[in-house]
Amino acid sequence: MRAWWAVPILALAACSAATEQAVPSASSSAMGAIVAPVTAPVASVVEVRSSAPEDLPKPPPGPAKLSIPSLDISMTIRGVGNAPDGTMELVSSSLVAGWYRFGGHPGASDGNVVLAAHVDDAKVGLGPFAKLRDITPGATVVVTSGDGSPVSYQVTAIEQTNKDRVELADVFAGSPSEMLVLITCGGRFDRDARHYEDNVIVWALPDGAS
Repeated sequence: MRAWWAVPILALAACSAATEQAVPSASSSAMGAIVAPVTAPVASVVEVRSSAPEDLPKPPPGPAKLSIPSLDISMTIRGVGNAPDGTMELVSSSLVAGWYRFGGHPGASDGNVVLAAHVDDAKVGLGPFAKLRDITPGATVVVTSGDGSPVSYQVTAIEQTNKDRVELADVFAGSPSEMLVLITCGGRFDRDARHYEDNVIVWALPDGAS
């Protein structure tokens, strides 16, 4: 299950960290609502289920590889979560994309699949995601899960937006249909703040979706 009670707010600030924060859900008391207790019929037979870890439902496999043939991009994907300061973790190397593991899973229709990577790093220079600004609508993006099953997406939109103006809730919140969202930094590099001013965001739908 996705933890959408903690919606990350992404701003790949220096392309060395993404900004996120938990958004608490509204409680019934905060909304001024009074919820009456509901009396349910007592079942004559109570089903007993095992709580052993091996018997619990297993989540779908996370993504392991990313391929964008038109840009000659092939990357390893690593699951990431939240950094101690509340930001989304990013893999230090620009050669590896981070998948926000509290979000959607490829092919599972459980929300947006968010992949983010540095546009560059001190060791390798420009990384593969530096090419994202050149992607075109209709381009194919293939995400392969850890079990080897590929999910193919078609790019529908590309945007480069100042980080202060990115609609971050749209990036992470679940949508009516699964979307793949690729994010990196772009625009001018602010040498005083030591970060790029923009985010480059690519949106893609699974093949056959509309």
